[in-house]
Formats: sequence, structure tokens, C-alpha cells
Amino acid sequence: MKALSKRVSMFPKNARISTDFLEWATALKAKVHAARNKLAFSINSQVLELYWEIGRDIAEKQQKTNWGSGFIEHVALELKHEFPDIKGFSRRNIYAILQWYKFYAEKYQFVPHVVAQIPWGHNRLFITKIKEN
Repeated sequence: MKALSKRVSMFPKNARISTDFLEWATALKAKVHAARNKLAFSINSQVLELYWEIGRDIAEKQQKTNWGSGFIEHVALELKHEFPDIKGFSRRNIYAILQWYKFYAEKYQFVPHVVAQIPWGHNRLFITKIKEN
């Protein structure tokens, strides 16, 4: 009930808000929160699938071509130029994407479902710690 009494304070002091309304509004808000969480999860999965494809494409090009050590830098510059509003295309992050891909590609053909549920920052930290050991 304490949470309900806090919500009443959003209304004018003389307003009479029923408990039924407050409970219904709380359930409605829970639905919005759940949808927002699903959306965030979906976006994370899509980003990781994109990063998987980027990592795979870079790894394949590095094997098949002799474009030199500046290859990742050039990829980063191209992507940043084309998509200036999207973060995540720095040389450092492109390199991390490649390392992440190589780590999981040894065992999997696609992004493992469990891995796709972990935010990119956590995946990146995980790979960094494994490389250190």
C-alpha cells in the first residue's frame, strides 16, 4: 500500500483516486516496462548478430587478402564516415568485434543464443579477461 500512497501524491490533493485505478495503472505500467525490456533485448541481439557478421567478414578478408595492418583502421573509418550517428565503429571496437568473433567461431557457426543475451560491453569484458589468462 505504501507504493500506492506515493502515487496518489501525483494527483491534486483534493482528488479521490480509487485503489482499483491505482492497481490498474500499476499493471499497465508493468506492461510498458516489460515491452521496453523486450525491445532492449531485441536490439542487443540484433547488434550482436551484426557484430558477428562484421567479425566474420573481417576474418575472412584477412585470410583471403593481403590488405595489410591498416585494414581494421580503414574499416573503422569507412563505417564511421557512413554512419556517424552510430557508436561502436572505432578501430578499437572493430578489433574487439574481430577478437570476439574469433573466440566464439572456433565452436559455433552463429552467435550462440546465450551470448546474444549478454550486452556487448559484458561480452567485450569477457573476451578481454580470457585473453589475459
